[in-house]
Amino acid sequence: MRYLRLIVVALVAACAVGATIADSGFALPTLLPETTKNWTGTTPFKNELWKLDGENKVTCNETTAEGTTEASKPLGMFHINFKRCELQGLQKCTGTGDEVGLILELGSWHLVYDTLGVNLAAAGVAVLLLVGALKFKCAGVAEFEIKAGGMVLCLIANPTTLTKTFEYNCTKASNERRPGETKYYNAAGTLVSTSPLLANENGGAFGEIAQLGLGFMTFGEDVLIMV
Repeated sequence: MRYLRLIVVALVAACAVGATIADSGFALPTLLPETTKNWTGTTPFKNELWKLDGENKVTCNETTAEGTTEASKPLGMFHINFKRCELQGLQKCTGTGDEVGLILELGSWHLVYDTLGVNLAAAGVAVLLLVGALKFKCAGVAEFEIKAGGMVLCLIANPTTLTKTFEYNCTKASNERRPGETKYYNAAGTLVSTSPLLANENGGAFGEIAQLGLGFMTFGEDVLIMV
């Protein structure tokens, strides 16, 4: 697999999810201990990519992931292995240069606040995925391209628990094929919108898609997300 082919994606967005802004007194969530290194990911359910301007849906029946953590920072790189992927449950889908039935997604991840309460202890925490460019084909029937720089915002269910495993949920809006979470707070404490995840089919116009999934991030030791 192309584990070394990590793509540096839209790092202009990293300014929005960087370190503490001292003047504002606002800080992003912190992952403790700061020496925490790599993590692995799994999902017990199917993952989906929806095309908003059509009926095409790609479903992946198995997903695993691996990620790195930068020293003293709640961010790093990731690759997600979407396996046994199918278009409309019929045609098998494979990423360019990947094994048959595998779509490899690469990019960077950051911890951010999804909501803010009266105090930070009441805040909601999410993992923000900045996705790299990728292409995949579905049994010669359709070819899809996803642009670099799109974002996927996934809520973390148990952020303040001392644990090795955090549950995250990437949702869609009710009765729509749009992401359920599209706003987060940057390092300055400003509410901003995610950049849409854009894809096209067979060289056509790019349109927004939603990446859906429920999964787990597992570290090699007990960790805590400090809010």
